[in-house]
Amino acid sequence: MRRRHPERGFTRLRPGFGGGFTLVELLVATVLLAVGLASMQAAIGACLGALGRVQGYRSAELLVQEKMTELWTGQLPLQEAEGDFGEGREGYSWSLQVANTDREGLQEVLLTVTDPDGRQYRTATLVLTAAASTPEGGS
Repeated sequence: MRRRHPERGFTRLRPGFGGGFTLVELLVATVLLAVGLASMQAAIGACLGALGRVQGYRSAELLVQEKMTELWTGQLPLQEAEGDFGEGREGYSWSLQVANTDREGLQEVLLTVTDPDGRQYRTATLVLTAAASTPEGGS
């Protein structure tokens, strides 16, 4: 509130108070802003890290599909093998392991893709390698 001075017009209720912010208020606001920005930076960093992992999973998934397609089309023999993915995919490698199961003509195939950071992505499937024989004379 202002009071009227008879000769000078309106004056301030408290001398020295200009209606602005005090130094303490500015310091508190600066500290709160710094804490908020630091929290946001940590959250953005975590999101970017998660995005990188998702992109790595997606790349590995596509590479697994590529190798499995080669396997199903006969371009890749059904035997233990390993290698890399060639130019443009440096750092990615694959290994194929084949194991017999307790069922005749059925094998377990384990394909592992390793990314440049050393993370491994695995997929396993069963492969029917030979038709089951039928007894002679039977249908």
